[in-house]
Amino acid sequence: MAPVPVVGVDDAIAVVAGETHACIARQDGTVWCWGDNEHGKLALDSGLIVMKDAPVQIPGLSDIVALDAADDRTSAVDSAGFVWCWGDEWPPIPGDDAFDSWSVDGPYPDYLPTAVEGLADVVAVAVGGAHACALAFGGQVTCWGDNDYGELGSGVRWSTAPVKVVGLGPVM
Repeated sequence: MAPVPVVGVDDAIAVVAGETHACIARQDGTVWCWGDNEHGKLALDSGLIVMKDAPVQIPGLSDIVALDAADDRTSAVDSAGFVWCWGDEWPPIPGDDAFDSWSVDGPYPDYLPTAVEGLADVVAVAVGGAHACALAFGGQVTCWGDNDYGELGSGVRWSTAPVKVVGLGPVM
């Protein structure tokens, strides 16, 4: 099958794809996504299953310079160096006390983009199956979420707050 242009997208600066959705950051700093909204991937109607075959703007985001997506979630970095996450709350958003009662099957109350507390000066974010990591200006790497396989780079089981990767100096 040959690639088909996404209608109305001719000014993208970044593109990412999750399991059943895709997103772009546009030159004007907005984020647009399409595909399946299950688990809030498109930030529509608290995670109801809605398919969109054309891009819809993700509310509450501006000046976005970087994106990443995995499975049912997306994260973005704005020009001020803050990280925003939405969709299935794996990885959990730091500071969310509901994390203890969550299961992979839901619920999914935080479908709108939420700022990750404790991060600043971020230049890139990477989203995994049940965790995320951020690279700050100057090279510091922090991660949060599940750590069943050591993916946080620390000895904790999981963390809703970003933790520094142990034994890793600044990454350049």
